Amino acid sequence: MSPKNILINLNDTENLDHTLKSACALAVRHDAHLIGVYVIPFFHINVSIHGSEVMMQELQDDELQKNREIASDMVKKFTKSLKSYGILGKTRVVNSVNSEIAEAFIKQARTADLVVIPQVISDQNCNVENDFADKVILSVGRPVVVLPRGKDFEQIGDNVSVAWNLTAEASRAAFDALPLLAKDCEVRFIWVDAKQENNNLPGAEIAEAFSHYGLNVITASIQSGKKSIGEALIHEADINGSDLLIMGAYGHSRLRELVFGGATLHMLKNMTLPVLMSR
Repeated sequence: MSPKNILINLNDTENLDHTLKSACALAVRHDAHLIGVYVIPFFHINVSIHGSEVMMQELQDDELQKNREIASDMVKKFTKSLKSYGILGKTRVVNSVNSEIAEAFIKQARTADLVVIPQVISDQNCNVENDFADKVILSVGRPVVVLPRGKDFEQIGDNVSVAWNLTAEASRAAFDALPLLAKDCEVRFIWVDAKQENNNLPGAEIAEAFSHYGLNVITASIQSGKKSIGEALIHEADINGSDLLIMGAYGHSRLRELVFGGATLHMLKNMTLPVLMSR
């Protein structure tokens, strides 16, 4: 069944045009509703350090008003895109309880079929915390498509690559992606540095399972060589013309510090195509 509720974040104002084009194309493709969420961060100043309580309240009110105006502009841009593409949708403007917005966004996103967010690059003005994507992927409990910044993707799901290694995370991601795949989609399961067991080709079982959906399924066992696993996956997806890379997200949260595995971290920093991650 195709996704019917796709939710996106509107806070990354500089990249929003690209996010909207890709998300609207997905919504058209799947006849889905598109939900845009803007989170207003909480702005707080320590009175004992910065001055009188009255002055600090004025600064906080000014900051809140500025964010409300930005939210209004983004909602207008979102609504205009919905009309342009002829799709249904709605917006939600919510308040965060602190200066970071991920927690408030995640609560909104947990009822969506699919979450779409842009890549976060630390040295660019993304208007979200640097680990926003990390937090969403690890905590939302829904499949997340991360889009490379500065690019439009109006075709997603015709030719996909799946990072496969028989782990729980890889299995969840593969099956979470099924609703996005076209009926005649080519699906390539890529196992990097696999060890053959029981005389079976690496990925043979998952390839058989997906063939029952009528998909054109291929398995590929590749060696990373001098590349990292993340580099090898991106290279393989690129040379095969994939429009989506699917992979499990490996990581955990310890004492509120997010820790990702090497392949996941490399992918978030260096993606060249949309990546669906599940955990």
